[in-house]
Amino acid sequence: MTLFHDNRHFNFIEDSRDIFCFSLEDYNISHIDIHFNRERIKNEYLNDPRVKYEIIKESFIYLARHEYCHSLRCNSSSILKNFTEDQLGKIRNSTKFNYYIMENKFSEYYSDYYVYRHFSNIPELYFQKVLNILSMRNIDFDCMGMFPFREDTFNTSSQVFLYHYLQNLYRFHLCNRWNLILPFFQEVNRPNIIKLIYLIFEQFKNIIRRFSNFPERRDALFKLIDFLDKNDFKELNLNDILNSCEGFCQI
Repeated sequence: MTLFHDNRHFNFIEDSRDIFCFSLEDYNISHIDIHFNRERIKNEYLNDPRVKYEIIKESFIYLARHEYCHSLRCNSSSILKNFTEDQLGKIRNSTKFNYYIMENKFSEYYSDYYVYRHFSNIPELYFQKVLNILSMRNIDFDCMGMFPFREDTFNTSSQVFLYHYLQNLYRFHLCNRWNLILPFFQEVNRPNIIKLIYLIFEQFKNIIRRFSNFPERRDALFKLIDFLDKNDFKELNLNDILNSCEGFCQI
């Protein structure tokens, strides 16, 4: 907070109902409220004898910075819930991509973008966790769920699998470690899927770098989701979509 000359009051609140170890729950120009779940912290970090003290310390410092950087998106968490009628119409009309979930993935990318840029490297623990997950997942099955994107509802396997990978792989993109995950997709001959995910991350990065305020970034995110939503993601024409998506990311 000193780095950003931030004088807001920082509140650390225990919440046994929280599904995360730490989470930013509320903030404005005067305060930041971070909730923590003591039992979840014990289960995920403190009760595992393989996780050494220095790793735990490094992880907690990172998590505190990650949650803090979420508060840099706008002046108040209440703003995140406010949409214009035009934006609400776009959300309702989206047939393949759930805006709320995509904004959540963008928010995670945004927060770690600032952690990585202004504070320090992201702990190795979080890369190893994902690599372990990838080694145990049936990636070919996951990728089959992405072709074609179904149009009947938001919550189909197509989107669920894509959101899963957007959630878990963004740090590799941020920290220039994409080469570590490519073999998992190349082994099952799914290079297009990983390229699509990479291009979405590229656009996330472009939105952060090109636009300086929250309304502009939200508008750009709507444009990205609208672009993706209008494409028919069938395997036969995915190469064309990826080429146009690559062009879109350079706009």
